[in-house]
Amino acid sequence: MGLAVPDGAVAVVLNVTAVSPTAETHLTVWPTGAARPNVSSLNLPAGDTRANLVAASLGADGTVSVFNNAGLTNVIVDVVGYHTVDGDELVPTDPTRILDTRQPPESPTPWTERESRSVPVRGLAGVPDDATGVFLNVTAVAPTAATHLTVWPTGDTRPLASSLNLGAGQTRPNLVFSGIGDDGSVSVFNNAGLTHVVLDVVGYTVPAAVPEGRTEESAFIGTPPTRVLDSRNGIGFSSPWGPKAERTVLVRGTNGIPADATSVVLNLTAVAPSTATHLTVWPSGGTRPTASNLNVPAGLTAANLVLAQIGADGRIRIRNNEGSVHVVADVVGYHR
Repeated sequence: MGLAVPDGAVAVVLNVTAVSPTAETHLTVWPTGAARPNVSSLNLPAGDTRANLVAASLGADGTVSVFNNAGLTNVIVDVVGYHTVDGDELVPTDPTRILDTRQPPESPTPWTERESRSVPVRGLAGVPDDATGVFLNVTAVAPTAATHLTVWPTGDTRPLASSLNLGAGQTRPNLVFSGIGDDGSVSVFNNAGLTHVVLDVVGYTVPAAVPEGRTEESAFIGTPPTRVLDSRNGIGFSSPWGPKAERTVLVRGTNGIPADATSVVLNLTAVAPSTATHLTVWPSGGTRPTASNLNVPAGLTAANLVLAQIGADGRIRIRNNEGSVHVVADVVGYHR
């Protein structure tokens, strides 16, 4: 049985997968009843299968709408979380790496076919003992076969859902929200071939009534998707990011993000980089973390949901690792 979204829910976190579209396309997810925004929630080329975590407010009728731009595609929607007025509090953190199977001693071997492993999260990277869920940027690195990863609370039955889909030889991340098992761990399953796995903690949830000094107002607030950055047409910047380029983007106090917001949820898209690269997002004024928020091969366009703290100056910072790439960012929510 899937996660039951209660009648009082105001927003939902979905893992949205497009399967083998007949043409290059993008999907857009937004609250039913609102005008369809000029943003993309998931981008993929013809014949690919790709997932992205999407945070969306619910329409007055309790539904979301999904739009496909081109061709024919099958769509899979997995509910992984929701927000109610009195629900758990979302606490963002600086991106912190807790697992990289390419680098011992954490777990120096790749996942094998049909293998599941338990990975501790409570007590690491600032995740407290009372955390109920965790936001992880999950990256699969160069699998030997087309595969998918599934992340779920340790101790529960593995769900029939994928958290990340990718082809042989690709490197791709996806932001994943998972409940935490009673032992403080999450489980990660690899479907096929051998693949290295990287996990970066970017946030967690705790019971809103428990932590001293925190209030309901600090919970996640979904917004209609709004484009705040598109270097292709002069929104924010009018030129692509070059190699090792870092730029700051104002988010607080603009596009529906209030002056007291402490973090922002963005759908981040890299458009046709000249070489394989990755993007990293962190609070302006902070130290750049050893983490990637989005990995994309040369010439392709890919997106990933990003949870980022906002710097004291109201900005976030975005870095491109290699080559030249246009960057697009759509705000889908924030946290006070």
